[in-house]
Amino acid sequence: MLIVEESYENLVATDRLIIKKINQHPDAFINSSIVEFAKNVSTAVSTISKFVRRLGFTNYREFQNYLITSYLLEREKNYSDFLFQIKRDEEIENLKKIEFYAIEETIKLLDQRQLKNVAQRICEANKIWLIGSGQNFLQLQDLCNNLRIVGCNAFATSFPNNHAFEIMNLDSDDLVIFMADNYESNVYFNLVRKLKENHVTLVMITALNKFFINDMDFILNYFAFPLKSTPSLVGNTKVQSFFLNNLIMTYILKQKSTNPNWTNPKRW
Repeated sequence: MLIVEESYENLVATDRLIIKKINQHPDAFINSSIVEFAKNVSTAVSTISKFVRRLGFTNYREFQNYLITSYLLEREKNYSDFLFQIKRDEEIENLKKIEFYAIEETIKLLDQRQLKNVAQRICEANKIWLIGSGQNFLQLQDLCNNLRIVGCNAFATSFPNNHAFEIMNLDSDDLVIFMADNYESNVYFNLVRKLKENHVTLVMITALNKFFINDMDFILNYFAFPLKSTPSLVGNTKVQSFFLNNLIMTYILKQKSTNPNWTNPKRW
């Protein structure tokens, strides 16, 4: 399943139908133009553009990059039990090399002290909001689900405007985590300014960010590949930020194990 319908907000009936067709016949949609894509689901190009934006992607190209990566990862997972019996697919091999390299470089970039401090602040926070779009939202939702499992009061969204009342009423006891692997972070400029006024602790998980980096209390950097056509953007292989999610959870569980009598009753 390339797209999990339950992971998204604001879906209309047409969106759900498109998602169903993608999951049923992914080969028909991978590496296709927006015109071909619209034809395969018997709808207008403008409808596809709206569909992509409702999923939280900036444009159709970004959405296609997500589909391709998810397709390759899912294919590897489905074939893992008997890959030793067949010749390994060259695309899967290349993807593995890219992912291992990305994780290695991410480890080099990470500030362990910052990571430890973020984990401690998550444990202490009253409410935790995780904000990102596109692939970043999916990765933040994964982190959000894990935080809830260990007792954190966590929420994830790709549309912060839909939760303006809750987010704008956060205070110094709360925490907001942003994830942005390119300059999309500029979209959150006004939101960050308001949160700073309310003394909310802010965390940025990012590969590139030149907009409000000084407004962040904590910054966790992961490695991503600059795109040849647009060096200001990056091609996130997705695995390195999921790796970072797991690393954050490891630190949180360590905090819990070393503090059995944690003083915040809402956490431990």
